[in-house]
Amino acid sequence: MAERLLSDEQMRLYLIDELNPFLGCEIERSDLIFSLKKAGAPSSIISHSIKFISDNLSDAVVTKRPVTLNVEKAVSILKNLKIEVAVNKPTQEKMMMKRENDIFQSEQTGEIELSIESINAANDPALTSYVKTSSFADVQRQLKVKNPVNVYIYGETGLGKTTSVLSAAKQAGRVVIRVPISYFTEVDDLFGGLRLVNGTMVYNKGPAVLAMELGAILLLDELDRINPQVATELFPVLEHRGYLIKKLNKMVYPKPGFCVFATGNSRGKGDLTGKYNTQLLDSALLDRFEIAIPFESPTESELIEIITSSGFELSEDIVNHLAAWHKQVKKSYEAGAVNDIISTRKILTVAKTFSNNNVKSAVGSKPINALRDSLSILDDDLSKAFIELWKMMAKEYESQGTQLAENNKDGGIDVF
Repeated sequence: MAERLLSDEQMRLYLIDELNPFLGCEIERSDLIFSLKKAGAPSSIISHSIKFISDNLSDAVVTKRPVTLNVEKAVSILKNLKIEVAVNKPTQEKMMMKRENDIFQSEQTGEIELSIESINAANDPALTSYVKTSSFADVQRQLKVKNPVNVYIYGETGLGKTTSVLSAAKQAGRVVIRVPISYFTEVDDLFGGLRLVNGTMVYNKGPAVLAMELGAILLLDELDRINPQVATELFPVLEHRGYLIKKLNKMVYPKPGFCVFATGNSRGKGDLTGKYNTQLLDSALLDRFEIAIPFESPTESELIEIITSSGFELSEDIVNHLAAWHKQVKKSYEAGAVNDIISTRKILTVAKTFSNNNVKSAVGSKPINALRDSLSILDDDLSKAFIELWKMMAKEYESQGTQLAENNKDGGIDVF
């Protein structure tokens, strides 16, 4: 978000608040600037405050080098300072347009105003198209039900669980507020909290409260990493009932259409593979999700469509070979021959690397070097096993192509 710009009148009030704690003292301007920085003031406000002091508080300056202010006199000058506010209609119209697409915080109350566009994760421009796999179709179906339900989607990493929710919501014209979850996520991160603004404690709404008020989808990413104490706070939200904001003693109720989607790498019973740092989810929490969708790896034909629609420039042979290789890796994993699998996300990483390196054939050093780069994050033994599998399949594919060409040359086989 762009830094806020204060009017001279706003700056006058702002400096009064900032100088009040130093009443009865003399303070160097550099100490005031340090105080502003510590309070989180953006550089635009700090620059404006320096200019404002120079223009309006010369009578309060005790020493010029360094610039030292008599705070009591400075505050008195500021309180009596009259500033004419010029009305600039084009500027007002411009700000009105900006308000529609940004987040604004009131200088007086501290309340944050949000436009739906600014918080809707389904507005991500990267969400171009999504291949309708069977798992994606399950997600889409749950967004079309008459009575909104809470949905827990679980499966291996990199299968597109989160993207499927965002894409399905975008196609359905729904608003999604997405919150990444970790063990260190606190109640305030979900429901908001109090903060000091201009000497006043102000409540700022959290994503869960905003989703309820908008009738939006609350997407909790990696729910199976949540702290159990925080998870308990979600119970009334998942029941589609009112939530008590304890710090305000105020109830907030969900509008029609509100529901919760959550993703996880486990089914909520912990990770038996040791690959993910997941938590055991309380049965009372899981019971409040009406639907659970196991997200499966795409089939070979689905993966071909996914790679093709990714926009990377790859030959049909390379695309088919990638999909066949992924299928064989999955078989090896299911048979226990390897202890991990290549995710859909990783397949697209390989496809991107192949495209960047202009890989045209599955055989040779070019694809192997590109594979090493793409799989470098994996354990050395696992990466080596996957590369060896690629070499073996590429060699078989090449020999089959050679045999087919020879048979065709001899007139033994017609190629259509």
